[in-house]
Amino acid sequence: MKTDKDQPLIYLVDDDTVFLTLIQSELSSMGEVKTRTFASGESCLKQMHKNPCMVVLDYELAGEDPDVMNGVEVLKKIKETNPETEVVMISGWDDVTIAVASMKFGAYDYVVKNDSAMININNKAKNIFAKQEIIMKLAQEKVYRYYAVGFVLMIGAFILILHWLVSP
Repeated sequence: MKTDKDQPLIYLVDDDTVFLTLIQSELSSMGEVKTRTFASGESCLKQMHKNPCMVVLDYELAGEDPDVMNGVEVLKKIKETNPETEVVMISGWDDVTIAVASMKFGAYDYVVKNDSAMININNKAKNIFAKQEIIMKLAQEKVYRYYAVGFVLMIGAFILILHWLVSP
């Protein structure tokens, strides 16, 4: 069983509390994941220091403040501070221009809020977790290769020193 520290952290950002609850329930059904919900992009950005592995971010975030950031603006800020965090943009609009803008600024994918949105978000999360696991394994293998090269170099140096000491 994974500890809290080992569980993937997912941030969910949407001003629609019903949709937030549905997404949180769907992702929690995956098992060992932690989710945090935010009603605004600004509140999410204040917590990015906790390095979530994934952010599900609504494009159209409403608020009382007329200067509230939309999803793409929040996406840009996330990618500036946490480039390794994958962001899945969601929107009620099936609009190619929003999808393209999201991808241009680093979104992992774009999901339309429709009947299959929950399944799509769940699948995106699984794919992101698998990708991050592969990246982690590759990094570990790289470290092991460095150790192996270092070990071979030490043996070579030992053989040279031994040869130098034994040879007349």
